[in-house]
Amino acid sequence: MSNGEFLRVFIPDRYPFAMKSLAARHHLQIGIICRLEIDLTSCKQSADLDSNRPKNAGYNIRLSLIIQPASHGAPLPRIVIADDDDDIRSIVELGLNAFGFEVFAAPDGEEGLRLVREKKPDAVVLDLMMPKIHGFAVCQAIRNDPQLKGLFIVVGSAKAYAADIKKVKTLGANIYLQKPYDLQVLADTLRAGISQIPASATAAAQVSAPPKKPAQEVSIPTTPENSLLQVKFWGTRGSIATPGRQTLRYGGNTSCVEVRSGNSILLFDCGTGVREAGMGMLREFQKQPLHIHLFVSHTHWDHIQGFPFFTPAYIPGNKLSIYSLHGTDKSLERIFTGQMDSTYFPVDLTDMMAEFKFIELEGPVQIGDTTVRHVYLNHPGVALGFRVEHAGKSVVYVTDHEPYYRLLGDNDSSHKLDHEIDEFARGADLYIREAQYTEEEYPSHRSWGHGTWKDALNSAHAAKVRRLFLYHHDPMHDDESIDRIVESCRTYMRENGMTFECYAAGDQEMVSL
Repeated sequence: MSNGEFLRVFIPDRYPFAMKSLAARHHLQIGIICRLEIDLTSCKQSADLDSNRPKNAGYNIRLSLIIQPASHGAPLPRIVIADDDDDIRSIVELGLNAFGFEVFAAPDGEEGLRLVREKKPDAVVLDLMMPKIHGFAVCQAIRNDPQLKGLFIVVGSAKAYAADIKKVKTLGANIYLQKPYDLQVLADTLRAGISQIPASATAAAQVSAPPKKPAQEVSIPTTPENSLLQVKFWGTRGSIATPGRQTLRYGGNTSCVEVRSGNSILLFDCGTGVREAGMGMLREFQKQPLHIHLFVSHTHWDHIQGFPFFTPAYIPGNKLSIYSLHGTDKSLERIFTGQMDSTYFPVDLTDMMAEFKFIELEGPVQIGDTTVRHVYLNHPGVALGFRVEHAGKSVVYVTDHEPYYRLLGDNDSSHKLDHEIDEFARGADLYIREAQYTEEEYPSHRSWGHGTWKDALNSAHAAKVRRLFLYHHDPMHDDESIDRIVESCRTYMRENGMTFECYAAGDQEMVSL
């Protein structure tokens, strides 16, 4: 296309937004879309764009360098894009259409996988952190389906961890692109990949999960003051347990928090602290049958290593519902079963006599009058934060999270992702937030998946929470070190006009809301 020619661009009715403001908001590097300064809310079907028109006329587009219309009569390459960000999904769909692709868009992994199986596309573009089914699992499901041989898989994410890139490629992704997308690069990558992948490409062998046990409801004992949210910290340490004289006040057990919500018992993570949580429940309830809801943020060792020592799981008549995501390459049940393989532990999971139900999260969980929601965190692999809401009160649990701006730079894209975490915690009565490092320690631990106490304070302030409890203390921080961090926090709060309460969480500490 030469300068001075006109291009008629089809604008479907489903794009009722101003493209310029969207591009600015997401800091997208998307060629023609970023240069389009027409408010498309007034366009119903098409817009005539003149590449010679002056800048002050409202747009400045180098069409000859960007638009590559498909040959007339040639079938368009078919692409499925799965991304839960409505704006990014719409922009990428529109942009790839302009580059000559036929695009089918899905707002979550489950719908994306359905479209892949129905439309039989030439390529798929997957986000990693999606509801219902995350990108790791979609990638694995595609490679395990013999009918999808040759499908070119592009995984795109704001996550920049080497472990995640290695994992998605192990699961069968062809290319990993970091967001924000450059649409020119994405389009070129898709064309090159589609042309190179032979139709006879071999799919990976099927991986099947063991069947899940049927579950039956059992009664839940009534707790005192059941109109309140009661929180007890059983383990507040990060990475590895640190018993000893230097950690007596704040404790040395790894992650475990109990929330009593109405008549329900909720546990968040099962690090070494869950052993004492279980012993406490047996002392309190004696032989009463228990239904315990265990929410696992992620399955790194310090968040699950106490599970084999959780005594209520060995008692017949108890019921344990375990909630988390499907692992990056195996089911939640297989992860817990594998931890108790005879190579690592002398007792098998099947020796636990409680009734188990493994629930791979797709959306909010309703337990009586209590709602538990989840959000993706920025940590190698898949990790979640949780929000508990009951009787007008709320507790937010965000552990193992490295702010996006620290990895992606101080830009609109990273701020948007960090803002989503702040919004998740908005107005919480209690915000439990990881604060593993000091600012001086962070540079040598960058990309390990953790932040600083200052990150926790800034998030709490932006979210307008009532109380902040610093959590996931570094194993190198003894009691005196944590005292100094709390004092630094309060100084920083005074200097920056922050008015919420701030404490460091300690083992055995209780909070009632």
